[in-house]
Amino acid sequence: MADGDEKIQAGMIGLIILYVIVLAILGAMIYLFVFVFTTATSTKKTILEIKSKIGSIVRNFNDVDQKEYNIDLKQQTDINNLISQR
Repeated sequence: MADGDEKIQAGMIGLIILYVIVLAILGAMIYLFVFVFTTATSTKKTILEIKSKIGSIVRNFNDVDQKEYNIDLKQQTDINNLISQR
């Protein structure tokens, strides 16, 4: 009977070790999921900030180009008026 008790005890220890391993794997998976999720969220936020800054720069270039075009157009109109007055 002692031999059977030792087998049961060894089986129980094996089950406990298996249970601890499964819990460790689940804990690692949850940790990795949270880590990846927060990293992905942070990366998405950074990408949106970069897009916003690029949009601001492009808008600034467009404003400057529009102002330069208007100045050139006014100067050409003034030159045309001077030529036609001669």
